[in-house]
Amino acid sequence: MRDFGWAFLEVDVISPKIPHYLQGYAAGFAEGRATRDLIDLHIMNTVTGYCDGAKHFCDELAEFIEDNMNWMETEIKEHPEDEYWQQVNLTVNQLFGLIHGYENTLGAQINYREIAVHPIL
Repeated sequence: MRDFGWAFLEVDVISPKIPHYLQGYAAGFAEGRATRDLIDLHIMNTVTGYCDGAKHFCDELAEFIEDNMNWMETEIKEHPEDEYWQQVNLTVNQLFGLIHGYENTLGAQINYREIAVHPIL
């Protein structure tokens, strides 16, 4: 990272036997574990103190994100064969895996309110 100012990570999870959304979760988990210290620095530089003096705004933002996560979950369940919603499912699960890897909580129950206020978002 010192040479370029950027960190690089490539995660490949390829198996025809494992559903894409689980591959996304696994890749996210690996990324969260491998880059935890860098994520901490990012949070410290961009998120810490963000809601100071803006509690009402942050509460409304968290509610919007939670509502949007619930809507996406409904759409994913209602359109399991749609390629768009399959990709959304993969991406959402990669985000969950990233958070779980960062927190080292493999397979923890997903709570959309906690996700909505998580500093990684």
